[in-house]
Parts: sequence; C-alpha cells; structure tokens
Amino acid sequence: MRTNGLAIALPGMALVGALLIAAPAHAEEGEPTDVDVGEGEVEGDSGPAPENLLLADLGLHVIGLGYQRTINGWVALQADLDWYVPWTQTDEPTATMGGVLRLRPVIYVTDEAPEGLWLSPFVQGGFAAADRGKTSKVGPAAAFGASVGYAILIADHLHLSAGAGVQVHGVRIPGGTGDPSFFGAFPHLDGTVGYAF
Repeated sequence: MRTNGLAIALPGMALVGALLIAAPAHAEEGEPTDVDVGEGEVEGDSGPAPENLLLADLGLHVIGLGYQRTINGWVALQADLDWYVPWTQTDEPTATMGGVLRLRPVIYVTDEAPEGLWLSPFVQGGFAAADRGKTSKVGPAAAFGASVGYAILIADHLHLSAGAGVQVHGVRIPGGTGDPSFFGAFPHLDGTVGYAF
C-alpha cells in the first residue's frame, strides 16, 4: 500500500521549523564578545568556518555517505553515494532498491557556510532492482528537485541539517508498466549529520 506523501513530509517540516526557531538562540551563543585581551590574542574570533564536511545522508528515500566542500562564503558543493529505497512509491516498501549518486550545490542565505538557512537544487541518478514476475530486473533510477532547510554547527565540528522540498523522481524496471516502475512529483525530505573540519 502506498504511503501518503503529505503524512511523510509533515514531520520533516516540523523539524525544519524547530531548527529555525532554535537558530537565533544558537547564533547568540556563538557571537564574539568584546573582552580585554592580552598581547598576541585575537579579540572575539573563534577562527574561520570549516570548509569540509563528512556527512551521513538520511533523506526520505536514501541512506548514504557524502562530502561537502565550501567554495566561497555562501556556496558549498555536495556529493553523496546513497542506498536508494523508494518505499513510499511502491506497493511493497522494500521490494525496490538500488544505489544512486546525488550531486547538489548548497546556497547559504543567512550565514556563512556551512551554517544557517540554505537553498539547494539537486540531481541524482543510478539504478534500482525489483522483481518482475519470477525474475529480478534492474533499471534506471533518477530524480531532480530542490529543498530549503537550516543547518547548525555545534562545538565547531558537529553539523546538523534538515530540509524539505519537492522532487520529481522515477524508476523504470524493464518488463512492463506500473508498480514497481513509477514517475512523478513528490515531497522530498533532507537530513544530514556530519563532522565539519
């Protein structure tokens, strides 16, 4: 039985909202303070923002590993290698699975990367396998979309990010039409936990 996309998207949107509410308090904690400093000390500066991020990608239909690199103060590029299970789109949740490579820029609009409110278009491609009758078949799996979210950096290294958006994705398993093949526009959720350095 297929799952209602809105029911799946609501918890993710609630998480993004919670991060947005928590963001001002987090920003106040990390702001530099004016203190008396001795000779050779830097006043109120914790150093440059980390440029590299190793992450676990925990999206709606993917679990994988990725790497993000900041290329300037507000844009980062991210690549993830993911196990792909489109469980909300097929009659049997784990009957279709495969692997995809996801590529995306992440544009930070309120803070210096890798923190703050972000916008991110993405594209992914790979393969999926499923049964057609009594045999297993392999076909292409692809998606593109965009999401908006918020990221925080805790203790200069622990990176948490969540987002929600829309994606167009599909799988084409040879040997017929219909389930497990599908194509269309659906809700999209992003979630990552990473180590910044």
